[in-house]
Amino acid sequence: VNSEVVDLENKTVSTVQTDTVVTFTATYTVRGQVETSTKDVTVSSSVTLEDVKASLAYGIPETVVAGDLPFELVTSHESVTGEVTWVSSNDAIDLTNKKVAEIDSDLDVTLTASFTFKGNPETLEVVVKVLGPYAISYLSNITTEGVIRVHGVIVGYASDGNKTATRMGVILKDTLTNDLLIVTGISSLGGSYGAYKDSDGTTLVIGDEIFVKAKYCLTTPSESSISSIEIPDRRFMWVTADDIVRKLSSNNAITWDEEDMITITSNDEMAAFANNLEHAKIIKIVGTVENPILIGGSGSSAPFNLKVLMNTSATTNDHTKYNGKTFSVKSDTNVQNCSEDVDWYKSAFDGITGPFVAPKDGVLCHEYTGVMYVIVTFTTGTYYQMSVTNYSNWSLSPKN
Repeated sequence: VNSEVVDLENKTVSTVQTDTVVTFTATYTVRGQVETSTKDVTVSSSVTLEDVKASLAYGIPETVVAGDLPFELVTSHESVTGEVTWVSSNDAIDLTNKKVAEIDSDLDVTLTASFTFKGNPETLEVVVKVLGPYAISYLSNITTEGVIRVHGVIVGYASDGNKTATRMGVILKDTLTNDLLIVTGISSLGGSYGAYKDSDGTTLVIGDEIFVKAKYCLTTPSESSISSIEIPDRRFMWVTADDIVRKLSSNNAITWDEEDMITITSNDEMAAFANNLEHAKIIKIVGTVENPILIGGSGSSAPFNLKVLMNTSATTNDHTKYNGKTFSVKSDTNVQNCSEDVDWYKSAFDGITGPFVAPKDGVLCHEYTGVMYVIVTFTTGTYYQMSVTNYSNWSLSPKN
């Protein structure tokens, strides 16, 4: 026998990966003459087509994200004749450069292998889902800091009440829910508060849906470029010049689920909220004749803080505080949240005609009934700074 596949002495046949021809040679004597004869026998492989396909698909994940291709494709197999070749159905998975592209939403990509098995051409298709950015509603599941990819619609601008560009940013809303995310540092890519630029230099405004790839932080550090104090449990995305922000679409309708808001209707409820403060949540403050919304002022010149409270007994600045801080909407940093109306607070709060100081020395706060919508975006040493949102649905009237 000309092959180790067949062991005549032990009368065994070995397993082979491919069909193997074994030549048997017989030697014998006929009428004094030594003769030989041969016979070819094919030892069939025990490897099936399904075995080969399973081997080729091994190690290919069900999902991938943008970056380097996280797996190697099998290009040879001992049961396959010649090379195994692969093609991708979409450039989102670039097999030549071994890259996975950034995409706007989840995408199924088919990887097709072509090969020859037992003389027959065969193919194998493996579907890999390229994951798009996270929805904001998913972020509550994330428990470690790091670079993530997310998308959402700009619904407002976030500030700590100052003009420090690196502390300012945008508020993103989930496209389907009320979940919100503060994105800080977009100024590092260009533009200014109210007219930021994305990585391509496109101006961003309220109503734009954007893609962001940057570091996701579970708490806000006390760093001069980010915050004046450490803010525990304030989650945000921190954009630097090396990160990616890309506009996906514009003029998106912004809708809110009124049932999924934090609603405050009394001084006790405002105090309770301060005791369990949540940043990046839409808050609906409702004033009634019995429990009006009170608006005080922090200064006699602009810009100034408009203090928001519900303590009808407030006669001094200390009475405006909850856990030592005052809820506030800043006059200048909310202009962009109110349709570019520089005097927005005069329109929103009938009776307030300019900067003022109250409550103090017999000067009381203005009282209002109706509804206002805000988002706490920063905690400072003095204030819970809030951004105006859903401004078109504000409905405040002076208490009669």
